[in-house]
Amino acid sequence: MRSQPECLICALKQVLKTAEFAGADITLQTDMLREAMDALRDVSLERSPAEISSVAIRSSLCKLDASDPFRLIKAEHTRLARSMYPHFERMVREKSDPLEAALRVAACANLIDLGSREDVELMHEMENEAERELKRNDLAIFLGRLRAARSILWIADNAGELVFDGLVLERLKGFEVWIGVKGAPILNDATVEDAKVSQLDAYGRVVTTGSGWLGVVKEKSSAEFLELLESADVVVAKGHANFETLDSYEREIFFLLKAKCVVVARELGVDVGDTVFVRNSP
Repeated sequence: MRSQPECLICALKQVLKTAEFAGADITLQTDMLREAMDALRDVSLERSPAEISSVAIRSSLCKLDASDPFRLIKAEHTRLARSMYPHFERMVREKSDPLEAALRVAACANLIDLGSREDVELMHEMENEAERELKRNDLAIFLGRLRAARSILWIADNAGELVFDGLVLERLKGFEVWIGVKGAPILNDATVEDAKVSQLDAYGRVVTTGSGWLGVVKEKSSAEFLELLESADVVVAKGHANFETLDSYEREIFFLLKAKCVVVARELGVDVGDTVFVRNSP
């Protein structure tokens, strides 16, 4: 997926967010933004939004002492998700189609992001979102692929969401499962440590992309991860960045995400705020 001019602004906002979470003062925030703007000067819009953001963020990290500015907030989001998990597990179990319900909950768990909400308010917001139908839904095709599959690669998104990924993976028992996370911290994306704290390693083997870039960028990923991406019978990728970097990948991938910006919504043919479970057409 190629970028649009507004993706440059979004990338700089993510740099500023990183600086704020690292406790940077105004001078350091300004230095980081200038570093990022220099790095973005010659970046082509043919690259995905996730790549543009990664270039901006990683170029500015040299100004910080902290290797993972989001470590504390990720831990808090994981605690919050685990406290809500029993409620949503019961909700999913009572639905006529628990797998589809689990997918919807796992997608709307993206609401556990970087904003501050009271726990009760967030739970109600997630409940309302989880009751909405998927705007685009390739679940029938997904189920067909599962009938002939032995292995699944699940590529995770943010740390807090990991707990709710378990709702889906719990219903995919019997398959050999790999769970893909970042090889190094970037924003609040999930790492191996986050996966283990979320107890997601109970559902399969946790592996990394081999890089600390948003999404899965082929040139930045390890040969081992790319081989797994090619060889897994079924691949599911969560969130914006994974969609942005893998939508034109030369194999079938199922994407589970909530469209949070106009650029991605337009690419998916949905409205901002809609949730989809859709496959690419390699």
